Amino acid sequence: MDIKFLVFITVSKYDSLISEQAMFEQAASCQIAHIAYLSKSAHMGMVEEAALLNVKMLGYIQA
Repeated sequence: MDIKFLVFITVSKYDSLISEQAMFEQAASCQIAHIAYLSKSAHMGMVEEAALLNVKMLGYIQA
């Protein structure tokens, strides 16, 4: 897979549905990946670390 767009990927350390490894592998397939790593979250990072995710999303939008 060769993705040629700026892609925003959220990786949550404790996600039991989608592993960190799988998410980093997806990011590696992108030419430009903007990664938000949520070290205290499981699958609901938008709730568990909302403030950090908002900052990361703003950085993506402004990139």
